[in-house]
Amino acid sequence: GEPKTDVRLDLSIIAAHGTTESGTLKSEIREDVIAFLEGLSVADIQGVRGFQNLREQLDDRAKIRGRGAVLGLLIGGLILE
Repeated sequence: GEPKTDVRLDLSIIAAHGTTESGTLKSEIREDVIAFLEGLSVADIQGVRGFQNLREQLDDRAKIRGRGAVLGLLIGGLILE
């Protein structure tokens, strides 16, 4: 029942030096991020705590997907329309 919201999220992946298959890894992380965001509502990411939770969840998912090659994510921007 909630109106559709478009999201623009600028992410940078921090990977360990010498990480191979970076193109595949980026694609897998991108797919995970999109799938995660599709399950959220605007209320889930509102406010400081909501944004912090989003950052932590995305960071954890990227580290798991990266199997030790991903050290973390940096959010450069988040726009909801």
